[in-house]
Amino acid sequence: MCSSDLTISVLASDATTFTTNVDSATATGSNGGAGADQLGIGVALATNTVGSGQGNVLQASLSSTGLLSTGAVEVIASNSTSLQAQASAGSAAVGSSDKSGTSGSATGAGCEATNVSLMQISADLGGPSSAAPALLQAGALTVTASDASSAEATSVGATIVSSFAGGSSDSLSVTIGTALAENTLNNDVSAGLSNLASGSSVASLTVGASRLQGDQPSLAATAVAVSVGASSGGDGFGIAVSGGGAGVTNTLLGDVGTSVSDVQLSSTGAITISSNASQGASAKVGSGAADISLNKGGGALEVGAVTTANLLGCTSDSGATAKVGTSVSNSSLTSTGSAADISITTTVISGYDALAVPVSVAATESDFSGAFSGAFNASAIAFDVGTNVSGSSISAGGNLQITSSTASVVDHTKTDGGSLAAQLGTKGAAMSVGAGQNNNRIANSNSLVLSDGGTASASPLLIQAGGNLTIGAIQPQAQVNQAQAVAVSVALGGEVALSGGGAGITTRIADSNSTTLQGNLNLVAGAAGSGDLTLVSGSFSAPAATAQASGSAINAEIVAVSVGAGTSAGGAIGMGTVSSTLANSATTQLSANGAGAAPSLSASGDISILSFNADTLATNETIAVAGSFGADFAGAAVVNVTQGNSTSTSQTLLDAGSLNASGDVILAADALNTLTAASYGGAGSISPSVSAGIGVMIATTSLGNGGSDPEVWLRLGNGTTPFSVS
Repeated sequence: MCSSDLTISVLASDATTFTTNVDSATATGSNGGAGADQLGIGVALATNTVGSGQGNVLQASLSSTGLLSTGAVEVIASNSTSLQAQASAGSAAVGSSDKSGTSGSATGAGCEATNVSLMQISADLGGPSSAAPALLQAGALTVTASDASSAEATSVGATIVSSFAGGSSDSLSVTIGTALAENTLNNDVSAGLSNLASGSSVASLTVGASRLQGDQPSLAATAVAVSVGASSGGDGFGIAVSGGGAGVTNTLLGDVGTSVSDVQLSSTGAITISSNASQGASAKVGSGAADISLNKGGGALEVGAVTTANLLGCTSDSGATAKVGTSVSNSSLTSTGSAADISITTTVISGYDALAVPVSVAATESDFSGAFSGAFNASAIAFDVGTNVSGSSISAGGNLQITSSTASVVDHTKTDGGSLAAQLGTKGAAMSVGAGQNNNRIANSNSLVLSDGGTASASPLLIQAGGNLTIGAIQPQAQVNQAQAVAVSVALGGEVALSGGGAGITTRIADSNSTTLQGNLNLVAGAAGSGDLTLVSGSFSAPAATAQASGSAINAEIVAVSVGAGTSAGGAIGMGTVSSTLANSATTQLSANGAGAAPSLSASGDISILSFNADTLATNETIAVAGSFGADFAGAAVVNVTQGNSTSTSQTLLDAGSLNASGDVILAADALNTLTAASYGGAGSISPSVSAGIGVMIATTSLGNGGSDPEVWLRLGNGTTPFSVS
């Protein structure tokens, strides 16, 4: 037993900043007679790593057989580690030959910036065991763990190569530039209060675990790759090849959890038990590549590709692996006084943005020019979120709020690319291809469960508020504000010019929100006067849970442009596909336990039991155009497909229990859907001889999932257990 009249503090903190900068540069050159060969390579790697295996441990802990204090007691663990990695690499090579022979130059630059954090941050206070709980009496009791880690990775790679040959010499230039940036934060955060005996009391109680974000996103990754190549000569054969590639990935994992177990405690002030996770990511990537070949024979070839990925709560674009949750089990919590509110909440706020831009240019007066560019994004938000109160009695002198909430916002994701292939003469061939694919997914699993925990007691567990009692698994918003894909492809000159531009967007929002009351429970609102009881799931705002929120929304748009113009023949193809799906679920349910005991709900004011989904496809469109020219033949084709689907469900299932309200009883299952789909485009071809144009535009919307259960369902009773309203 420990006694004190002073504040007792147990503190653990880490605010380390890790900074790594790596720069690399190489340059080579020669002026040969019969031949000249040059090679330049630059490599830069910058890495910050915190923790390995199970991760570094940051812990604040207080364990005692008893603690009596008139002052405050605080157990706090906080982490604000900052990781910054920057890598840049440059390489240049120049070679020339003034006689017959071969002039060759090659350069390569590769760089990678990586940040990894693996930590366990925890704060806990408790007695030895549930069989031997501790008596605690104190002023304000605080047990919190927080993580405010951040990671920033920047990678830049640049290459320049040129090869000059005189006379009948041949020339070859090859350049490749790559840049990668990656951030991974995988920190577990937990706070716990356990094993406190009956008679324990405090002036106020705060128990919470949190992941925090400042003014900037928790994760920021930027990568840029630039490559420029040139090959020239007299009557010889010349080839210029260039490649630029860049990729960025942000991954945020780690569980955030707060647990109160086997605690018998009263408070004269407010009780706050919470888990909060606020996180964001920014991914930006670009590549620029240009080739020119000015030989009598040969050509220029350029390839550029970029990728972005933001993975929040998951390791791929499917499946949630990170958990955020609050649990109260086998406990009795009481607050006294009309202003002594109790809140047991879980809140997750997530968002990201992504930008991917490749530009490719190839020009030659020789035989062939080819330019290819691709921009790709695959990002997702998927957390396992929940609040669970099991086998516990909760009594608030003021208001009582038990909620679980997710809010996900994708500000903007853009995959915009362009490619140009140009034949500077009237012969030869030019080919250009531009592609973009933008995939985004939001799929949080959000549940709130109140249950008797399988207790065999004949007396129901009391969940009571002196004022309002609000319970719900809610989704204030799940939105993709702007998903855009732009692909521009142009092929000009030469005898034959071929161009293809295509883009795709796939967006899916599939949050599940469920609120379940099960077993021998007695819920009371307005025990000290007037009070409403609200039980909800789905698109609602907090804390005014009956206020409908904006819900789920998608804005997606594609622009694809393709132009092919040759002296003899020209061909152009433009394609765009947009698929937008809303597949949310909101379920509010009352059910009995295995012995047939069911929840009883009463209020001195109104009782509202609701489920609601709001789905909106505000902008959902494809625009693609193609144009071609050729003296002998010109052909152009456009194919656009836009799809909008909603398979969401809203279900209020009152299978067992009783409702008793002095005011109104409001029972509802609601849905509000707005779906749009549009497809625009055109194909044009000009030729004095033969020309052809094809345009196919398709736009569809669909509503409903085709399942056996209704999409919108209010069910009173299941035919096997009693349900009543009075």
